[in-house]
Amino acid sequence: MSNLQISIEAPAIDPQIKRLGNYDQRWLVRTKDAMSKTVLLVEAGSKEEAPVWRGHLRRSLSSKVEAVSSVITGRVGSNLDSAYPATMENGRLPGSKMPPPSALERWVELVLGVPEAEAPGVAFVVARSIARKGIKGVFFLKRTYTEGKDRIVGFFQEAAALIMKDMRS
Repeated sequence: MSNLQISIEAPAIDPQIKRLGNYDQRWLVRTKDAMSKTVLLVEAGSKEEAPVWRGHLRRSLSSKVEAVSSVITGRVGSNLDSAYPATMENGRLPGSKMPPPSALERWVELVLGVPEAEAPGVAFVVARSIARKGIKGVFFLKRTYTEGKDRIVGFFQEAAALIMKDMRS
């Protein structure tokens, strides 16, 4: 499974927040909101950038935000139970283990237009080629995060400004 995990850790802020009474809840709400905006941005962009073969990968992408103490974690990834998402994200090195030809049969039929009866043989040849030559990664998660980094920083700057405003009121 291929996932992008984004964590914001602020352990030094814990003692200061505790001294501010209910500001720990305000800090949590503001930073969780910034992380939610972050993962939604990355999820939406990744769905646009992910390879489209039958749309399985795009439909499998989702995001989640968790908060434990001063650690806010956002995850964007696929719920597919296969190596496909990670392979599409990171690629496959030449000389890697051959992918299972059976996993490529339907692709061979739909994309290459090979009749169903011939698909197993052609899928084997494609799998062997992938093992020998590898394939380039698409980097749909990483690229989306990198391209959105300025907006993401802005989400957290806005959260910090709102926290400071909360503290003054």
